[in-house]
Amino acid sequence: MKKENQNKFYKALGSMVTQARNKEGMTVAGLAKATGEQYKTIASIEKGKPCSMHHLSWMTEVLNLDLTGLVIGQELTFRPTEETEDAITNINDLI
Repeated sequence: MKKENQNKFYKALGSMVTQARNKEGMTVAGLAKATGEQYKTIASIEKGKPCSMHHLSWMTEVLNLDLTGLVIGQELTFRPTEETEDAITNINDLI
């Protein structure tokens, strides 16, 4: 996977986490507490930094995120922010 595409992928994922957290009315600190992660881990993910696969588990459970589109190539179900407008929208963009 190209580095540029990796960056777009993680930016899109971070934006999804931020939007879902806001929709749930949670702060970063609240999400950290709910997931057992450190504040800086959540903040890093939301900024689009690479994360580990185990983070996907709490993203789907605590935030009710549907990450299916990231796995099977469907369109993502989040609204891009200004910062992520050029982000990938499909797993096929990574290949």
